[in-house]
Amino acid sequence: MMRFLPCFLLLLLFVSGSLDGIAQKKNTRPKIGLVLSGGGAKGFAEIGVIKVLEENGIPIDYIAGTSVGAIIGGAYAMGYNSAALDSIVRSSDWLSIMKDDVAREHSPIFVKEEDSRYYFSIPISKDGLQFPTGILQGQNVLKFFSDICLDYEGNIDFDDLPIPYRCVASDILTGEEVVLSNGSLKRAIRASMAIPGVFKPVKWDDHMLLDGLMVNNFPVDVCRDMGADVIIGIDIQARLLKENEIKSVYSILDNVTTWMAKDIYTKNISDCDLYIRPPIDEFDAMDFNKEMVDSLIHIGEKYALSILPQILSFKDSLGLNGEKRLFNKKAPANNDRFFISGIEVDGSEKVSKREVFGRLQIDPGSVASLDEIHKGVDQVYGTGYYEYVTYELVKDGYGGYILMIKVNESNTAWLNVGAHYNSENNAGLLLNSTIFGRSTFGSRLSADVILSHRSSFSLKYNMDRGHHIGLGSRFYFKDERLPFFDTYGRSNGEVDYLFTSFNIDAHSIIYDRMLLGVGFGYDMYNVTNVVSPNFTTEDISDNNYAKLFAYVKYDSKDKAYFANSGWEVLGVGEVLDRDWFFNSKLVDLSIFELSVVKYIYINKYLTMIPSFYMRITDGDDLPLYLATAIGGDHSVMQMPAQLPFEGLRNMQLLTQNATIFRTDFRFNVFKNNYITAMANVMIDGESLIDSSDNLVYTQINYPLIGMGLKYSYDSPIGPAELSIGVSNHSDRVNAFFSLGYWF
Repeated sequence: MMRFLPCFLLLLLFVSGSLDGIAQKKNTRPKIGLVLSGGGAKGFAEIGVIKVLEENGIPIDYIAGTSVGAIIGGAYAMGYNSAALDSIVRSSDWLSIMKDDVAREHSPIFVKEEDSRYYFSIPISKDGLQFPTGILQGQNVLKFFSDICLDYEGNIDFDDLPIPYRCVASDILTGEEVVLSNGSLKRAIRASMAIPGVFKPVKWDDHMLLDGLMVNNFPVDVCRDMGADVIIGIDIQARLLKENEIKSVYSILDNVTTWMAKDIYTKNISDCDLYIRPPIDEFDAMDFNKEMVDSLIHIGEKYALSILPQILSFKDSLGLNGEKRLFNKKAPANNDRFFISGIEVDGSEKVSKREVFGRLQIDPGSVASLDEIHKGVDQVYGTGYYEYVTYELVKDGYGGYILMIKVNESNTAWLNVGAHYNSENNAGLLLNSTIFGRSTFGSRLSADVILSHRSSFSLKYNMDRGHHIGLGSRFYFKDERLPFFDTYGRSNGEVDYLFTSFNIDAHSIIYDRMLLGVGFGYDMYNVTNVVSPNFTTEDISDNNYAKLFAYVKYDSKDKAYFANSGWEVLGVGEVLDRDWFFNSKLVDLSIFELSVVKYIYINKYLTMIPSFYMRITDGDDLPLYLATAIGGDHSVMQMPAQLPFEGLRNMQLLTQNATIFRTDFRFNVFKNNYITAMANVMIDGESLIDSSDNLVYTQINYPLIGMGLKYSYDSPIGPAELSIGVSNHSDRVNAFFSLGYWF
């Protein structure tokens, strides 16, 4: 037996060595790295290429990307396959993702009132005006990243992802490249794609990070350092443009950033083992609309298929037999549901966390869908108290999730600037300063100065406490003008007066759409000048009124301008008295006003807008400036007592009471361009008569009918509109032009 022992040991060593050799041979396939360059929307072509690589069994062991390449590469590294990436990209509204806006329905009603009045807003700090470091905070981008990074929240090592991953950013403090390999995955991706001047930089330890395209837009060297033996590079970086090809700010940015990192870019191209550049030079980095996204994915796939022999030759040269991807992460869906075992808020230092919970409208111990989480995040962000609001779902170890709400508080004071021009009042400039209260959530102090032909000043304070009782006050001063017209619509004089008003009210807000309030106020009308063949200053006296009022506002429009759905309702009831309600009559004058506008979406080309307006006054000796003024476009309503009427000049007719029905048909003839057909009728009213001499101020024949046609362009600086209208009151054709946001 002993003599066989050496033979047995030799055989054992031989078998062991053979097995080691087989195992070693099995593990000798080279490590393959995938490198994805940046290039804005053109990066969607990378998905089409990845799809072909995946279908032909080419495994990926490391991923490095910059900018949009960091987004797609990060998602692929997390486990999403090409089909999931395709689904996510095609189903996402990229034009909305690349903005900070949230759906208008998620903004409190006081924010809606300020909606789309300003061209720009500048934060005010203790050191003065603080100009922003980027146009966008990245609110919707971060919310999108929160969705796709589900299961990879918190600070993680990027080597622990299904595929080890790196992304590249630029440090604007040093100008150096920063390779991100651990930490918050979504913030790393957000830093890598932060276009200079567009997105605010990301604070990362001692760095201030922006888009990595300025230092290394095709990080082949980074992927080599990770351990990749061979590199597949997908390059969608813009080529250097000639003078006649530079036609936009984005093309200038492309050229500048391409020059900045040209040397390392050229070196990295030469270091690729398989270099793939889809033919997408005619596309723009900002082509984020759905049609362009679909085209880019298709072109990437089509091009990869056209070079499939080259891809297969590369595969054969590595001795690959084709490997199936072992992990396929499910794309998030809005109806995905999660058991929320707890809620935590991080970053809300000055604003009570209790208020954040109230806006979130999700309770611990409840089940919430992804869509409900989005809605809650939007409602917190919509208050205006935060630069961004994002979320994470962290597993609690018992089958549920901790909902982590992360916020970054914004400045408490802002300077806002707006401008407007119309053919009735000429140019106007709006200067607004708004201060948000920290100790009392939902409170804001706002001051408006409007510089125009008729300047005004207002100071408002509002406290938004939801359905609980809140308080508000307003001081308002304006130099008003009431014009007179003859029967033919020609100017026939005017009354100038100073209107001063102070109001205090208590109100309640329902679902951010409806505002109910009651209050007390005092109005002063001081006549300064009368130019008229029929009146003198003595005929139109000053009046001061104490008043009690109640109101209801309802606003569910989907957009501030060119809305396609929703309601806009305003109802106001007032009783006024010259002697603080101590005289024998108790009430000198009562006023009731109601306006109702409904936006009905018919199809993508047509929206119907029926509306109704009513104003009723009751009392003796009605002053002219409290009469119901009829006529003008709703964008230049000058007086609280004014009702719009197409076909009449601004405030052309004066009545005591009025009831108006109107319907507009707005046609979307092509993108951002509209033609609106308008028709309205006033079915009853009451001519104003001076009790002393029975002088009729305004003679109207009923029914009063008017119609018009309007062209509108939704321009980057606000609506540009030109309209013409006629009525049966006279043969005059009235024209009106306006440009800019209304205020």
